[in-house]
Amino acid sequence: MAYRNGAYVREGYGGVEALMLFDGLSEPDMQDLCTLVGDPAEVREMVLRPYRDQPTPILDSLETTLGSLLARREFASLVTHFSPFQLAQRTFYTVSLLHRVLARDRQREHVLQGMDENSIARRLLRLQGEHDRLKEDFVFLYGYHQQETQSIRDEASHAQGLLEADFARLARENLEETAALRQRNDDLESQLRYAQSQISTLEQRVRDKRFDADGLLAFLNAGSNEVRGNWP
Repeated sequence: MAYRNGAYVREGYGGVEALMLFDGLSEPDMQDLCTLVGDPAEVREMVLRPYRDQPTPILDSLETTLGSLLARREFASLVTHFSPFQLAQRTFYTVSLLHRVLARDRQREHVLQGMDENSIARRLLRLQGEHDRLKEDFVFLYGYHQQETQSIRDEASHAQGLLEADFARLARENLEETAALRQRNDDLESQLRYAQSQISTLEQRVRDKRFDADGLLAFLNAGSNEVRGNWP
C-alpha cells in the first residue's frame, strides 16, 4: 500500500484525525525525476514535497494560513478541478505513487544497464519508453485541445443565447410599442371625429340663431306702420 491508516490518532484540524504514513520524494527521487522530465528547475519548483527546511505548522498558525486570501485562492483552484472529498488522502497517495513509479523505473534502468547496448531487447525497451512518452504527450495535447474546443463551444453557445434573448426582447418591445402607437392613433382619430362633430353642431347652432332682419321689418311695418332704418 502506498499509504495506510495507523492505530494512533491525534487532535487535528476540524476533528480527530488518524495518522497517515506516506512516501515522500527523496533527493534521489528528485534527481531521477529531473532526469526523466529534463527540466530540473521546474521539477524542483513545482513537484509536491513535504516541509524540509521548516517544521510542520501548529494548529494556531495553520488556522491563520487557512484563513488567508492566498490559501483560499489556492484551495479554490483545487476544488475547481478536483473533488474536495478525500482530497488530502488522494494527494498523499499521488505523491506516494510517484515515489513507487520512480522506484520501478530505477529497476527497469538497472535491467537495461545489464543488457548489451545493441541487443534487441534493450532497443525494444527504449523504443517502448519513447512510445509511452509520445503517447502521454499526445493524450495531454489532445485533452487540452478538447478542453479548449469545448470552452469555445460553451462561449459561442452562451453568446448565441444572449443574442437570441436580446432579439426576443427587442421583438417583444417592438410589438408592445406598435400596439401602443396603434392605440394612440385610434384615440387621436376618435378625438378628431368628436371634435369634428362638435364643430358641426356649433355651426348648425350658429346658423339657427342668425338675426333675421327682413322678418323683423315685416313685423314692424305691419298695421300701416312704417319703420325706416339704415340696415347694413
